[in-house]
Amino acid sequence: MLPKEIIEIVDDILPAHGPELVAKALARAARFGRFRAADVRSILAIGTATTEPAQPGDHVVVGLPTAEVRSFDAYRIENLA
Repeated sequence: MLPKEIIEIVDDILPAHGPELVAKALARAARFGRFRAADVRSILAIGTATTEPAQPGDHVVVGLPTAEVRSFDAYRIENLA
């Protein structure tokens, strides 16, 4: 199936969108494991609306409130009323 997909990309998509846009779309498709011509078409159809994943940064450290630790018995139906 890969040769069929490559032929479709080269014969149909490349002339319609140009080598620069197709190369960017192919790079994005490969990064996300999408290898079909339809995937490349979808990426090109979205155009500049796609966001580029950011590089990982620092961990987010947030102080959370503590909660009282209770046993599972505290959640019995009899004890809820």
